[in-house]
Amino acid sequence: MKNNIKFYIRFLSVIFFLHVPLEALIVGSKSAASSQVVVTFPSATVNKILGYTALERGFILTDNLTACTFDGYLPVSGAVTLNGGILYLYKDFVLSNTLSSITGGIIRGNYHTVELPQIAADYTLPGIMRFDRTTLVCNSNVSITGALNFSNVCKIDARGKRLTFNGGSIVVRPNSYLILENACLANFGTARLQCLSNTASITLRNCVISLASDYTFSQGSLLFDLDNIIIGTNKFIYSSPVGSTIASGAMLQLDRSMTLSYAPSRANQNLIFMQDSTSYLYLDGCTVHSTRTGLHLSNGTLIIDDKVTMSSEAKNTAESFWLDSNLNIVVRAGAVVEIFGSVKYQ
Repeated sequence: MKNNIKFYIRFLSVIFFLHVPLEALIVGSKSAASSQVVVTFPSATVNKILGYTALERGFILTDNLTACTFDGYLPVSGAVTLNGGILYLYKDFVLSNTLSSITGGIIRGNYHTVELPQIAADYTLPGIMRFDRTTLVCNSNVSITGALNFSNVCKIDARGKRLTFNGGSIVVRPNSYLILENACLANFGTARLQCLSNTASITLRNCVISLASDYTFSQGSLLFDLDNIIIGTNKFIYSSPVGSTIASGAMLQLDRSMTLSYAPSRANQNLIFMQDSTSYLYLDGCTVHSTRTGLHLSNGTLIIDDKVTMSSEAKNTAESFWLDSNLNIVVRAGAVVEIFGSVKYQ
C-alpha cells in the first residue's frame, strides 16, 4: 500500500512538472542601459525585450510555441530567428545595418513599424513571414525569396527601392488590406502578388510593375492611387470577379508592348472603375483586350498615345468593348488606334 502511495505521489509530481510553464525571460530594463550577445528565448511563454538593451547579435525564438514582446528603444543587430514563433511589437522594430537575416515567423505589429536595414546589396527576405497590423519599411533593394503574408491592415513602404521576386510572393489574407507604395516591383508575374479571397484588397500607390511573365489577378480588388505604371512585353490579366478602381487624381499608365487583358471570372463589364474625370487611364503604345464579357470604360479620362490596339472577342454588340460617352478621350498627336473586333462609343 505504501509503495502504491509513493508511486502515485511520484506520478502526480511528474504530471505537475510537465504542466508548469517555463519562466519567461526578460531582457533589458527601462531604467538602465545594457548590452546582450545572442539571446535565446524559451518556448511556451511570453518573453520580453525592454528599454535600453542593445541586442548586438540578434535573438532566437526557440520554436513556434515561443512568444516575445518587443518594448525596446534601440535598433537590433545580428540575426533574428523566429522559428515560427510570434514577435509582438510595443515599439517600432528597427534592424541595424549589421543584421544578417530575419526569418520565419509572425510579427504582430500593433500598428508599429519593422524597418529593414540599409545595405549595399539586396536585402533578402526568406521563408514564410506573416505580418499583422504592421508597416514594413525598406531602406535597401529587397530580394523576396519567401512568402510574405499580410493580415488585417498592413503597409509596405519601399521608399523608392526595388522589390525583386526571386521565387517569393506577397500574399494578402482574407478580410485584409495592404498598401504597397513607392515600389518598383521587378521580375513580376504569375502569382507574385495575390489576394487569397475576394474580401482582400491591395492599394498600389506610386508603383512601377515590371512584367517578366504573364500575370493573373484572380481574386480581390485593386486600388490604383497616385501614379502607377505597368511595363514589359507580357500580359496583365484581370480575372477577378470583384471590381478595382483608379482613384480620383490618380493615373494608371499601360506602357509600350504590354497587354491588359480583361477576362473576369463573372460576366461584368464594369469591374475597372474610374472615380471621376481626374482618374486617368493612359494607354501608351499598349494593347487592351476584352473577352466576350466586354469592357465598359466610363467617368474618367482615357489618354491614347503612340500606337494603341483595342481588341474584342465580342460576338454581338452587347459584348463589345464599350467607351462611354461620358468618358473624356484625349488622343495625343501622332497616336494611332487599331481596332480588332467590336468597339463601340455611345
